[in-house]
Amino acid sequence: MVRKKEVEFIITSNGNVEFRINGVQGKQCLPISEIFKALGTIESDQPTAEYYAKEDDQDVTIRRT
Repeated sequence: MVRKKEVEFIITSNGNVEFRINGVQGKQCLPISEIFKALGTIESDQPTAEYYAKEDDQDVTIRRT
């Protein structure tokens, strides 16, 4: 069964944007998180339990045009 992969954005009351990558295990989330550097400075990074889980055998590829 393929796990649903999604990015959740939260805009806080002070205007900061938080994001959470769900459904991607291990370090496969790192290329996805690199995209968000274009939005501004990343002030903190807190890996979730999924980050420490065994990775899926799938690769994540992101192409910038």
